[in-house]
Amino acid sequence: MAEAGIDLSTSIQYLKGIGPKRGAALQSIGIQNAGDLLYYYPRRYLDRRTITSISDLKKDDSATIVGEVVSMGIERGRKKRFRLIIEDGTGYISCVWFNGIRYVQNKFKEDQSIALYGKVGIFGNQFTMVHPEFDLLGEGQNPLKTGAIIPVYPSTEELKKVKLDSNGMMKILKNSIYPLSSQVFDYLPKELIAKENLMELPEALRQIHFCEDEKLLEQAIHRIKYDELFFYQLLLAVRKQSAKTGRVGIKFTHLGNLFKAMYKSLPFELTESQQSVLKEIQKDMAQREPMQRLLQGDVGSGKTVVALLAASVPIGSGYQSAIMAPTEILSKQHYNNAVKLFGNTDINIVHIVGGQSKSERRKLLDMVSSGEANLIIGTHALIYKDVVFHKLGFVTIDEQHRFGVEQRSEIMKKGVNPDILIMSATPIPRSLGLSVYGDLDISVLTDMPVGVRNVRSELRGSGSRKNIYEFINDKLKEGGQAFIVYPLVEESEKMDLLAAKEGYKLLSEDLLREHKLALLHGRLSSKEKENIMREFSEGEIDVLVATTVIEVGIDVPNANVMLVENAERFGLSQLHQLRGRIGRGGEKSYFIMISDAKGEAAGKRLKVICETDNGFKIADEDLKQRGYGDFFGKQQHGIPKFRLADIVTDIAVVKKARIAAFELIKNDPHLRLPANRLLRDKFMKDYAERLKFIETG
Repeated sequence: MAEAGIDLSTSIQYLKGIGPKRGAALQSIGIQNAGDLLYYYPRRYLDRRTITSISDLKKDDSATIVGEVVSMGIERGRKKRFRLIIEDGTGYISCVWFNGIRYVQNKFKEDQSIALYGKVGIFGNQFTMVHPEFDLLGEGQNPLKTGAIIPVYPSTEELKKVKLDSNGMMKILKNSIYPLSSQVFDYLPKELIAKENLMELPEALRQIHFCEDEKLLEQAIHRIKYDELFFYQLLLAVRKQSAKTGRVGIKFTHLGNLFKAMYKSLPFELTESQQSVLKEIQKDMAQREPMQRLLQGDVGSGKTVVALLAASVPIGSGYQSAIMAPTEILSKQHYNNAVKLFGNTDINIVHIVGGQSKSERRKLLDMVSSGEANLIIGTHALIYKDVVFHKLGFVTIDEQHRFGVEQRSEIMKKGVNPDILIMSATPIPRSLGLSVYGDLDISVLTDMPVGVRNVRSELRGSGSRKNIYEFINDKLKEGGQAFIVYPLVEESEKMDLLAAKEGYKLLSEDLLREHKLALLHGRLSSKEKENIMREFSEGEIDVLVATTVIEVGIDVPNANVMLVENAERFGLSQLHQLRGRIGRGGEKSYFIMISDAKGEAAGKRLKVICETDNGFKIADEDLKQRGYGDFFGKQQHGIPKFRLADIVTDIAVVKKARIAAFELIKNDPHLRLPANRLLRDKFMKDYAERLKFIETG
């Protein structure tokens, strides 16, 4: 039974052994009530069921020992320490504490029975443990940890100040786990639990904190992971269902003369995958439901031409098409490409961005609202209230991770259920596709246009820096342009920025003094960044020194060299994206990474970049090495932060949870059946914020 009046919603401070101070510390990490405590999972486990005799110990083993205190005391030397000698009938072991001496000194007495757990070392021919964990086994003591699988809980400095380290958390949970877990209702339908052979939720919560054996612990962890992944897949299923049902889109059943004329006038052959993807898009556009498709392709795979050809279908049927890009320079690039492609037609193309004069903007807005403008290209300025479309039928959102979900939602509202094509140049392994874009239909450009890029990638040590800069100098004199990229990592931002500024100063005053350089970093205003990138793309700047990742998709055909300093500090996918900024003019280009990173792993990582230019292979390797959290960095990929599940290593669970979630929504789209009532309540509570943008994707 729970304490009188205590239930899952009780404020955490009122639980036994907590109080106001500890309650405040727990609230600082998100544990607001008793129910939250159940979901504060251990970060790992220690198996202490096997007690080892001291005579059987080996150096570097982690072992549990039970014995009696023979002697103890404070020793003074270069550093004060507390030493405890333990004997178990087979030998002796010395235990040493350098910190918390007063605390441990008051814990022990001679002839006391004690259990120790720690890593075994040898010092002066004697077995030694430094700062071991311990349980007192004397009369009246409750050995919480000895002879069991021990949960190890994450902690913070604030928690440790109120004695809520891993041991403290374990004591609180020991008192609370059974009475509180018995109040938990299992929200998954019984039929699903049986079909998936899942442990009941109350039992899983008990076992994950205080497990009885490995098998039960494994089942408990599986159940929690399954739940986390199932609810996220349920959200994706609801999104997809919402996009496909109850919303009437525009049926573009005919390609039209404009599409055919543009297709015939292309000065190059489309690749097989470009043709295949166009067919997928055309099939979607002919349906009653509005299209929600992701177009994914590696750097230079030809996504833009596919998007423009697709945009011509609605235009040919009397509708408007729009392209929204994250920056002015990228939107301008799309505008220039569109002008080239539609050049021999009577299509009106307009470019709308912030900062345009009032008269120019008014003229453009009138063209949009009257329908005179057929193709509207711009930044997030397209979602401003004064931008009123006449008849919007198709929207392309480029580099969608750069926009918030609210911005994507707003552009969709500018028409009556327009077809949506989302483009991404960040290769995402197929294992991630189910979770990142699971609510969208996905098209992938798998091959590259012939002769698109010719980039040689090299890895060099800092000892080659002088020769590298001489090489860059030569390329600049031949009329090329260069990027020099410095890492900028949040933890050491000041030092990184300083290094970049010093590097810029040295280059502009000495090594590359004959050329015009500019420095691009995150502390510049958006307008300053835009101006620098524009001047570089127009050839007014010879060398761009940058601490920010250069805009994905920016096309500077003349840039044929990129040097990346401290390359080991970048992710592989980042390096691949950086490499994509050069060689866009077809001439031979050079991507040079400088790294003195020690260790085989770092060298092996960077060699991947030298060995392949296949973005999907690189992304797979990057994902294996860094996990999906670091893989995406600060991008708005939208995946919630799971407590236990990992969408990379738990891909088998992702697939099972996905099948179950999509099947459930297919059979009960609004979760109205009695068997799904608890599931619906839990889903609506936990995903309330995300459900606001349910039609956005």
